[in-house]
Amino acid sequence: MMRNILVVLSLVALQSLLCCTEPFEIDIPNGGSFLVVEGRITNQEGPYVVRLSRSRALNAATPNVVSDATVVIEEENGTSAQLVEETAGLYQSEVSGFRGQVGKRYRLVISLQNGEQYQSGWELLKPSPVIDSVYFQFEEKETLNENLMGFQIYVDTHDASNKTLFYRYEWEETWIYAVPWPARFEYLGNNEISVLEFNESCWADSSSRTINIASSQGNTSDMITAHKLPFVSSSQSNRLRTRYSMLVKQYALNEEEYFFLKGLQETASDVGGLFDKQPQSIKGNVQNLKDPNEPVLGYFSVSGITESRIFIDRIKDWPEDVSLPTFG
Repeated sequence: MMRNILVVLSLVALQSLLCCTEPFEIDIPNGGSFLVVEGRITNQEGPYVVRLSRSRALNAATPNVVSDATVVIEEENGTSAQLVEETAGLYQSEVSGFRGQVGKRYRLVISLQNGEQYQSGWELLKPSPVIDSVYFQFEEKETLNENLMGFQIYVDTHDASNKTLFYRYEWEETWIYAVPWPARFEYLGNNEISVLEFNESCWADSSSRTINIASSQGNTSDMITAHKLPFVSSSQSNRLRTRYSMLVKQYALNEEEYFFLKGLQETASDVGGLFDKQPQSIKGNVQNLKDPNEPVLGYFSVSGITESRIFIDRIKDWPEDVSLPTFG
């Protein structure tokens, strides 16, 4: 009898769990429309680009760009350059003429059509040390679906003066490959065939889209060793069909920009787990002159840059004891 009662109570409890679940509707208020600033000046020749937009809802169809603004990059105790709006929301300096110089300070000044004025702080253009080495190592990586073979790319650098401390890395990829089954003929009808011109080699390129930063702060010397750049896989793309090249760009950051990027990086990497950090408001270096408490998103970057390029040849650099990948 007692056993039957326990079974009935268990079934009732289970039914309660299955039937009494109600959806919880979250009312997300409109967070407002904030100015978003993206721009950079380096010691390389321009043009320098600044993008202005406004924050928008996740389900918004198109970007909310800011047009007809006056955008100026100023050098402390020096010259300035007014940028021209090339396309809606994209402001650009001239190719030659105004150029960032190591050791000088720069700021961004923005005037909107509604009379609001925004300004960044003065930022020092720090020199970027020469990159010691960009190199690669053949590795195998396990994923949920397959084991990937390819080359992990690394970078080493150091600053003998121990003044850089904060670094950002970007890269441009270029690769050459051959189309496996090219169309060589075209049927025109009426028993006529046209012979197609065919170029055996094809080129493709891509640029980095992730935040990749490094810091030597707290170390005994300003040295970055074996810092990871992308892993180039033979099975996820055609990058290693024939020959691959990467141009690595190293930026010397100011401390404030480094921690701004670090905050963005941490926020972007969170997946909603129990132990993830709470979302945070990441403050940039641009503010409204009349209302310093107004949230302004983005950052005006001022940094020195150095570059280094490497090449990977599929036949030459692939390990002899590992079968070359086949491309369909």
